[in-house]
Amino acid sequence: MAKKKSHNHNHNGKTENDETLNHPPPPPMHQQPEQEPVLAMADQQPPLSLSRTSSLEGSENEKLKALNKRLIDTVADKRRQVEALEREKKSLESELEKRGADFVVGSDERACSEIERSIAFAALKEREVIEKLTGDLESGRERLSRTCREKDIIEGELSGRVEEAEGLKAIVKEMEEKEKTSEGEILELKFEIERLSSQKEVVEEEVEVLKRVRDSAEMNLSVRVSEIEALKSEINAIETEKSDQIFKIGSLEEEIKGLNDSVASFTTENGLLSEKVIGLEMSYGDAIEKEKTLREDIDSLIEAQREKIKMVEALTEEKHSLVKMIDSVNGELEGKKELIEKLSREKEEVEGISKRKESEIAELLNKVSELADSLIAANDFIKTKEARNTELASECAQYRERLERVKVEKHDLQMALGDEQGYGANLRSKLAEVEARMEAAAVELEKSNSEKETLMEEKKAVEAEFESLKKLNGVIEKKLAETQVENGELEGKLKSSEMKLERAGSNSNRSVGAKVEEQMEAIKSCFRDKDAKVEEMKQRVGALENSVAEAEKKKSFWAMVSSVTTVVAAASLAFAVKVR
Repeated sequence: MAKKKSHNHNHNGKTENDETLNHPPPPPMHQQPEQEPVLAMADQQPPLSLSRTSSLEGSENEKLKALNKRLIDTVADKRRQVEALEREKKSLESELEKRGADFVVGSDERACSEIERSIAFAALKEREVIEKLTGDLESGRERLSRTCREKDIIEGELSGRVEEAEGLKAIVKEMEEKEKTSEGEILELKFEIERLSSQKEVVEEEVEVLKRVRDSAEMNLSVRVSEIEALKSEINAIETEKSDQIFKIGSLEEEIKGLNDSVASFTTENGLLSEKVIGLEMSYGDAIEKEKTLREDIDSLIEAQREKIKMVEALTEEKHSLVKMIDSVNGELEGKKELIEKLSREKEEVEGISKRKESEIAELLNKVSELADSLIAANDFIKTKEARNTELASECAQYRERLERVKVEKHDLQMALGDEQGYGANLRSKLAEVEARMEAAAVELEKSNSEKETLMEEKKAVEAEFESLKKLNGVIEKKLAETQVENGELEGKLKSSEMKLERAGSNSNRSVGAKVEEQMEAIKSCFRDKDAKVEEMKQRVGALENSVAEAEKKKSFWAMVSSVTTVVAAASLAFAVKVR
């Protein structure tokens, strides 16, 4: 019974030992596949784009590799211990089998009890060792699972940091691209500012030239007004001389009347003498000698009477010619009066037109001054934009320096994960500030674009005004041609009046004819000067039209302004020609 019991006890102890010895090893065998994926995952991590994230990943991988190595070493130690225990178990089993055989052969109760005690002691010792090993294995499992969880957490955080670093890199690239575009726009604005400043200088020079031309035109206009006043005074002198001639004609008519009276008195005397002759004939016998003397006196008186009659006839003929000449002079003077009235009306019309055109020119000059003010305002705005752009460029440089410092700081702070989180939040806030500033810069660029559009609209308005002024220039040229035709007609009338005055001057007083000829020569010289100046003004208008054509080729706002001023100058010159 004892042998059977001990045999059963040995059998049961063997099964328990088998269960306790065979059960713990699976966890290490099960754990080993978990360690290999850890190493594989650590080896299969994607390379980071930034140096700081790669250094962080390398440090974390080194930590995980070291931890993995320690776990593998502990598991290998545990395996070696289990294998040693299994070998000890097998040796004990073989010893038990030997002692059991000895116990069966010898039937020694004392040996059985010793064997049982030794087996029990060995089993107890083996259980303690197995329990200790199982506890170590459980703690190793817990540490390994905890390490795996920490590794997963670190991998998740690391992947999040990698994604965040990629996002930050994309944001930095986008900011650099925006900065490049803003720098390009700044360069374009600088080129536009330089071009506008050069155009402004050209426009200012053209305005100065046009001012000088306007001043010269005003001086010429004042000279022409003085010439017109001189012509008026000459016309008044001609009218006074005409009145003097009329007075002389009246005095000549009075002399003719006196001669007629003397002729009548001579006829009465002739009648008296004839009566005396009849009386003397009746007393013929008494005074033959007196008859001879009287005949001589009568012959002399008859000759004197004949001479007086001839003189009266000559005076009557001269009177008729003078009357005809006076009628022709009166007709010519009436024509001159009508011409003078027409010229005065034309002068009044021209003065009214010149006043209106002067007001229009003043309005155009005001518009030009307004455009110059808008140009100055645009230049001031451009200067402010330049200052703002320089500020933005300095801020971009500061932000670049800050980004470089941030990169260095981030590289330094990536050694600690918690510090890196705070730094990432700070960096995001800074990036938000930079984005806000970039949005503000974009808004300012949109404002500048809108202002550019308004300037383009003003340019279109100036172009429309330029077209209207061009039409006005055509009208002025048409009126100039009409005035040239009128000048030709006036020259023809003056030539005809000159011929009439020459015909009249042959019969009238030589001094009056000489004065009239001098006045006509002066009027002719005035008209010749006028024609020469009209030709000069035509040449100037042609030059101004060429400058207008060049301004049309430029097709820009400031070129349009210069063309407007050129057309204004042409209009003023044309009106000066009209006034002349």
